[in-house]
Amino acid sequence: MKVYWLTKNFMKLAPEKSRRLQKISEKKLRRIYGVQFIVLSIILGGAVILLVNLEGGKEYPGYMIYVAAGYSFIKVVLAVSNMIRERKQEVRTWLIIRDIGLVDALMSVLTLQTAMFAAFAVDDRNFPLKMNDVTGAVVSLIILGIGISYQS
Repeated sequence: MKVYWLTKNFMKLAPEKSRRLQKISEKKLRRIYGVQFIVLSIILGGAVILLVNLEGGKEYPGYMIYVAAGYSFIKVVLAVSNMIRERKQEVRTWLIIRDIGLVDALMSVLTLQTAMFAAFAVDDRNFPLKMNDVTGAVVSLIILGIGISYQS
């Protein structure tokens, strides 16, 4: 998604007379990304269903779970700060790239949660399944909401 955005926007330095064409292409670009976010949320929902039913989760060797946790939290902080900073800008296409970062960070949190439940097993087997189900549903709904907001 980021590569597609870069190919459509990297060299977009148009003269004054083609400003109207830029706005039309920006609207089209937002619709394309809206559809991609909606499809991604459906795919992620299916992956969460498989994760809950098959009780899967990635296990990291040794202390790598702490490195993965640090990486995920840094991604979340950077994504939220970039998103807040970009909301103030007038160029709306930069918001797309920031939303892609936010979606990436949310998916990292979901992956980290499943890895932590796999690494630090609890006595109650239903709790990790319920938490993975709830977190997966919330992440999928947030991505779906982003996709729907791009359609308007």
